[in-house]
Amino acid sequence: MTQTRFKSYPETKDSGIDWLGQVPAYWDVSRLKSTVASSQNGIWGDEPQGDDDDIACIRVADFDRQRMLVSEPGDGFTMRSVPGSQRAGRVLRQDDLLLEKSGGGEKQLVGAVVRYRCSDPAVCSNFVARVVPSDGHEARFLAYLHYSLYAARVNLRSIKQNTGIQNLDEKQYMSEMAALPPLPEQRTIADFLDRETAKIDALVEKKERLIELLQEKRTAQITHAVTKGLDPDVPMKDSGIEWLGQIPAHWGLGPIRSVLRERTEKNEGPKTDQVLSLVAGRGVIPYEEKGNLGNKKSDDIEKYKIVYPNDLVINSMNIGIGSFGVSQLYGATSQVYIICYPVSDASGWRFFGYVFHHGGFQEFLGSFGKGIMELRRAIRWGVMKNRRLPIPPIDEQYSIASFLDRETAKIDTLIAKVGEAIEGLKEYRTALISAAVTGKIDVRGLAGEGDEV
Repeated sequence: MTQTRFKSYPETKDSGIDWLGQVPAYWDVSRLKSTVASSQNGIWGDEPQGDDDDIACIRVADFDRQRMLVSEPGDGFTMRSVPGSQRAGRVLRQDDLLLEKSGGGEKQLVGAVVRYRCSDPAVCSNFVARVVPSDGHEARFLAYLHYSLYAARVNLRSIKQNTGIQNLDEKQYMSEMAALPPLPEQRTIADFLDRETAKIDALVEKKERLIELLQEKRTAQITHAVTKGLDPDVPMKDSGIEWLGQIPAHWGLGPIRSVLRERTEKNEGPKTDQVLSLVAGRGVIPYEEKGNLGNKKSDDIEKYKIVYPNDLVINSMNIGIGSFGVSQLYGATSQVYIICYPVSDASGWRFFGYVFHHGGFQEFLGSFGKGIMELRRAIRWGVMKNRRLPIPPIDEQYSIASFLDRETAKIDTLIAKVGEAIEGLKEYRTALISAAVTGKIDVRGLAGEGDEV
């Protein structure tokens, strides 16, 4: 279904707003503040005391930005102590709007708006404002309208930067113009968008599940190939290693040091100014491309470790301990990583790269990180190098690696295609919302129809 399948309004007028353009002739062009009965900043309160002053406090982290709702976490909302005298104008009711006033990030603007749909009383945090819609305005329509404004980055000109945190000037934002249909039509548009976005969201969920299944298949192929080989009839033997189980009888077992050496070369000089980061799901990438992930860049990169192409970069500390990536780049990276290089030529080492993908090996690798707390654990090369791996004959290492190269590439291609389809659906969803709330398509009479997406 495309927007061309919808009819246009028979009569339109110039809104006088560049980004909005033509709107239905009878829609009212007004400032956003005309849709607001009241607005009150939230409050963070104090630590909960277990008494009547305790109340749920909605944070920006509780925003479901895609569905434009507050999403209740499995363990409930954050509880805070807020005396009754400080709750005036702040206790949330169903269909109140919550406006994000402070936060955002390098790749995400501040200014998202969601609806509060929970039945229990709550307040919002001091980074959020409670916005009560005025009479004659449907909260669902307004949520879709703000979603469209956010997607079009209209809120960008109302954002003030302050010490790395974005702050939204609510007064300036609420002075933005919008086209507003009569209340019955707001409800009609909201009904239509509720139905259509639910259908799109269901399709996206199915495709995301397909990606999960493909990733599981990929992992299963790697696990089977690096532990059982490619011959289903080969005799097996017990490896004596819990995570490994049985392996082909003719395979050997050896310590990691027999296939890998630690690289300790420092970036003294410096030899390179390209800083590399290990980012989950993206491998080893330049620091500048990491977004908000990876390790903080140090000014003293001469203390960093040199990384060559085909080096194995292993996270040795803290959250994500044991995660790794094979670098395709030359550069330097921080001391938090163990850098290894293959004893044999790089192509022969590909088999052991797949061994490191084995889920059981990953858990095993993280389990011997020393430390009593998650944020204090660390893997030491002196301990790691003596852990044993399966070692097939060299020709079989090549065969298995080549097989996995082909099969994982097929799956990766499918995952990429499904990912593109998901992005296309999300873009269509945003475009459909924008078209409906700005009067570019006429959905009157369609809210109950069963059109296919």
